[in-house]
Amino acid sequence: MNLISSSSLFSGLPVRDLLRQITFKSENSDIQIAMSLFFGTTKKTNAARKKSHLTHATDMDHQIRFALKDRVDRSITKLASLCAKQLLEKSILELTFELSDQDYLSHIFFNQLKKGGLRICSNPAFVKSESLPELFSTNENEILKTLRATKKDLEFILTYSRERVYTGDYSTAYSVLMELEISERNDSVHQILGLCCNFFGKTAESESHFRRLHSSTNVLSKVKAAYLLSMLYLRLHPKEKQDLETAELFLSESHQLIESNVTMKDYHFHNVFNRNGYALCLFRRGKIHEALEMLQIGVEKLKQSDDGAKNLHQSVLIYNAVQCLKALKRYEECEKLCHNLLAIDALFPEYWLELSIVYLEQSKFELALAQLKQAENLDAFIPEIYALRGYAFLNQNQIEFAINNYKKAISLAPENLTYQSDLQYCLELQSENTLENII
Repeated sequence: MNLISSSSLFSGLPVRDLLRQITFKSENSDIQIAMSLFFGTTKKTNAARKKSHLTHATDMDHQIRFALKDRVDRSITKLASLCAKQLLEKSILELTFELSDQDYLSHIFFNQLKKGGLRICSNPAFVKSESLPELFSTNENEILKTLRATKKDLEFILTYSRERVYTGDYSTAYSVLMELEISERNDSVHQILGLCCNFFGKTAESESHFRRLHSSTNVLSKVKAAYLLSMLYLRLHPKEKQDLETAELFLSESHQLIESNVTMKDYHFHNVFNRNGYALCLFRRGKIHEALEMLQIGVEKLKQSDDGAKNLHQSVLIYNAVQCLKALKRYEECEKLCHNLLAIDALFPEYWLELSIVYLEQSKFELALAQLKQAENLDAFIPEIYALRGYAFLNQNQIEFAINNYKKAISLAPENLTYQSDLQYCLELQSENTLENII
């Protein structure tokens, strides 16, 4: 089957062409959400989001938990796995097209199809936007027109780029915004570009965009920039570049701006999440009780606020409080907070994982396995589920089950050295036990 060539501007066009040509269909909510990566947000994908966990269901304007790379990759993998089955059923075994190096979504998708047994014939290509065929949605055609126009419709480009980030297509958002001249890039452009760079681990470039945002005369822009810069120095930069004092300086500056502008938009949200960032600083300094208290205060403030997405925002703070309680080995309180998380968002598989970890810390292996089953029911493509299950079985001396689960974890995350090491340990243990039985 011949597919449209890839684009260096819009990611995923060959995938969209493939899905259209085979009239791909699925009513599964996760698959519908994954399809928004290639087709954009539609009524169907919006309906699917509303049935999903809060990270998906929260609208674009209130979203704070942007799609992480592993979550985007999982979504594409699920879609590609189902697509591979439909292709094989139709006796389609080979796909031919040209693939741009910048087309992140297509690279992930077609690599997964290869694993499914299909032959992918692709050559590197950089297809200019002017020569792209008529496969686009109205939005993409309008983007091309506005990018070519002398006077660009910046707000239209920004709205499109935000939507692409919301679905998890950082590649397209980045390439579209980078088409703008530097003089045309406003605060919002630099904020989105910084987020896109974080997704691809290009944190030095991310910092340059956030520092431009930080130089803005707009107070809200400076508040956002200071928080984003603090996160770079706390979590996102490579280890050798992370710096606790620099992060604290940005958070203190931001907090002062917030407290000096109590009438600013979303004052309570920015206040609470600034202190959430500072709680991480306290945690890193070993001041865990102080961090926990700060998070608890934040949760109560959100309960009393008119925050448009308070459930999602509260859950982030509660999750962080669980990390504090785990560090303090206050496991009963951990369990209680994990159940609070599940009461807020029972469809988020990571919360079931968190509860399983709390049980594993206490050697409550059967309870841990029960939570891992719940997580698997929600998303069977998370490798950590099987690694934790392997650990639980290993500690119950069920070596064969442990081996099978570590193999499953590695199949989903083949480059994870920890999983490989754990599997090797189990195999050696199994070999020793076999030898003892023979003797």
